[in-house]
Amino acid sequence: LVRVDQLWYKYVYLEELQNIAGTRQVFERWMAWEPDDKAWKAYIKLEICYNELDRASAIYERWVIVQPEPRVWVKWGKFEEECGKIDKARDVFQSALEFFGDEEEQVDSEKLEKAQAVFGAFA
Repeated sequence: LVRVDQLWYKYVYLEELQNIAGTRQVFERWMAWEPDDKAWKAYIKLEICYNELDRASAIYERWVIVQPEPRVWVKWGKFEEECGKIDKARDVFQSALEFFGDEEEQVDSEKLEKAQAVFGAFA
């Protein structure tokens, strides 16, 4: 049942009514199972709701480790930009380009496409 997201959402909802620290613990247990994007977004949304932007940024960082896809890197970079942390956003995009490789001879065609998606968002 640990893979049934609906149970986790209900558990989080019940905890959030009275216990934010407990809600974070539930999310941490859930994230250990490497759930889908909606779960990560819900955790980030919780932290943004309580104005914990540094925590939200740390969650993004963990998310790109678990799912290193261009869309996740781009969301993280745009989040940092919206928070007014332009230098951090630049670091995120540069890290993504380093991860995917920015030299054509370094990467295969699949990684090159991913790098181009990140580069396009960065530009």
